[in-house]
Amino acid sequence: MLLVSWNVAGFLPTLQQIKSLSGELGAYFESLHADIICLQETKIDRSRLESSGRLCGAIIDKFESFWAPCISKDSPGFQGVATFVREGYTKEADSRPFIDEPELNDQGRCICTIHSGFILYNIYAPAGKYPMSTRMRFYQALVNSMRLKRTKYNLPVIVCGDFNLTYNPRDVEYKSLMIPVAKVPVLRGKWEKVEQCLQTLKVVDHRTTSSATGLEMLKKAAVVVVDGKDVKVGKVESTEGYLRWLYNTKCSTWENPYKNFETSTLRRENTIGAQQVDSLLKAVYGESLIDIREIANTMGESPTAIVLQEWFREEFLNGERMVDTFRHFYPWARGWYTCWNQNNNSRYTNEGCRIDYICVEEDLIDLLEDTDENELRCGCQKPDCWYPGKCGATAAGQFAAASLLGGGIVTPGKKANETHFGPPHTGIIYTPPKFSDHVAVSLHMKDEVFKETTLNKSCTKTKLSQPHRKQRLIQEFFRAPEPGEKRTAVETIPVTHAVIDVESHRVEKKPKTLKDFFR
Repeated sequence: MLLVSWNVAGFLPTLQQIKSLSGELGAYFESLHADIICLQETKIDRSRLESSGRLCGAIIDKFESFWAPCISKDSPGFQGVATFVREGYTKEADSRPFIDEPELNDQGRCICTIHSGFILYNIYAPAGKYPMSTRMRFYQALVNSMRLKRTKYNLPVIVCGDFNLTYNPRDVEYKSLMIPVAKVPVLRGKWEKVEQCLQTLKVVDHRTTSSATGLEMLKKAAVVVVDGKDVKVGKVESTEGYLRWLYNTKCSTWENPYKNFETSTLRRENTIGAQQVDSLLKAVYGESLIDIREIANTMGESPTAIVLQEWFREEFLNGERMVDTFRHFYPWARGWYTCWNQNNNSRYTNEGCRIDYICVEEDLIDLLEDTDENELRCGCQKPDCWYPGKCGATAAGQFAAASLLGGGIVTPGKKANETHFGPPHTGIIYTPPKFSDHVAVSLHMKDEVFKETTLNKSCTKTKLSQPHRKQRLIQEFFRAPEPGEKRTAVETIPVTHAVIDVESHRVEKKPKTLKDFFR
């Protein structure tokens, strides 16, 4: 049994890419050898699924799909998760699994499906732009739901999706790691001057010209005073707030309502990003003074807020007896990422992070299929170094970076696009760059954990998770009845026709009459 999890960053555009490669979505799933496919950030609203399920990819042969679209008034049509499962292998589904959390359920960030051998959660956690209270609220709601479902069904749990956090430094490109500067021996006696210069930091306007459009853009730059002169530090950014966060070395805390409002650490004292350390040393001393890559890879820490790292390790992994399956098979791997900033071609230099996980309860470990730990899909050996990750991310150089002059992501040839197909394994599936800014992750389990069962279609929660089933397919309307089959008037109501604009994600109903057309 192969489980695939993938943040598609908008399912309709990804679906178009899939169809151009494989013809149909079902054929693509077969090429992946996938039995369950969990998608995040589908960005399809409920009304569209109800009116145009097949055009949206919700209805395909041999698979059932279950959806939790975002119905929040604040962001309708955003977020959203969906789980596709081979027909006959799902008992129930719940698109609102969080207890007493209607707001979180409305956001379409989690769907739970029940199978013969496990309970599966497909999640899309809030990103760093959201307040810490929102992020922690989601994670706590997830754990609470896991405990209730586990007790109700007496089954172990699998959680997959975009967790939007990192807890292991090996999962972050070295420039983004946090350096505890006070612990770096070579900086003793040197960093004090840097701290003095940081006290003078100011943010100024910086005008630059886009190489793609030729238009002038207003950015922000950090400036410090060195020996009486203003010196620009590092790269320009979009906002002053972000720049000040990058160059802050002070401890920051949060009163955690989920731990009796005790003080939780967001950022430790005297820690700052590796890239910022390098920029500051060059600004103050004219040179870096240290091998920043070596220091980051030996002493660097995850940039995720400390309180979230602690939640993941202590409450989720240890408290719920969960195992990060990627780290289970590749404990030493570095540079194997699942997400990159495509706006600056970071995938092609492999400057990314791993924030997409498949975690299983410890009771399921013996049911994982063995994975060849010495080889990636690209065929590289020595997976403990950074090169195989870059090779996989770029299909050994077959995926080309976008031109700085514009034109978007380059469309590679069919051979390059098919490099992510291969035998089932636990690890990373390097889907093409044009499909999403994330790649897929996979889990290969023994078939005994995935047995046939019957879907409880009368279950209210299951019905709610299948909005595309509200209307019959037009093919069913015209097909000949099966022997002995009786149809009622209700069953033969034809579907509403709709036209979908994939790029804008709009649904336009066709005019009913000439008067409607011309009005």
